[in-house]
Amino acid sequence: MSTSSLYRLSGAAALLAAICVAIGSLLANVLDLSGGPIFNFFGFLFGLFGITGLYLWQREQSGLLGGVGYIVLFIGFAFLMSADFFGGFVLPVLSGDVLSQLRGSSAAFVLFGSGLVAMLGVILFSVSVIRAGIFPRLAAVFLVIGLLATPLGNTLPMLVFVGSLLVAAGIGWWGLTLWSLAGQVARGPA
Repeated sequence: MSTSSLYRLSGAAALLAAICVAIGSLLANVLDLSGGPIFNFFGFLFGLFGITGLYLWQREQSGLLGGVGYIVLFIGFAFLMSADFFGGFVLPVLSGDVLSQLRGSSAAFVLFGSGLVAMLGVILFSVSVIRAGIFPRLAAVFLVIGLLATPLGNTLPMLVFVGSLLVAAGIGWWGLTLWSLAGQVARGPA
């Protein structure tokens, strides 16, 4: 498989991540239906492949900050993916007693820590994207603002929905840009 095809697949993964995040947030925060964590799980899963292609495309221009941002963001996405897997596939089958024990345990602290790692990763990676100047800078701003809005989920679900849409827009925009750039390389010089 050619390098340009791998970059296109990574761009497509970022687009799928954006779609999954938007659907998951719509289900959980607007329609108050189950299934949000399952879509978020797949959003973070596809997001891991998407950010890998983004980082590899701009690795020289983003320098050390880009490498550190990518690693922290990858770990943060993996943590959040794990939390959404638990929330989508395990929590629904647990009894009320077990759920109440979980709320008072260190599990809440682990979820909070996972969110902090993801936020730090988004900020570092977004700054590296802005500095590299290859991918849309406004998409990086969308990602940062959107992710900073999501911790308010229990108090303001509509704000979380808007924040998730900003995250989805940022990731999707980066995915479309990567797809386009990979297509230009595949065609070669004019």
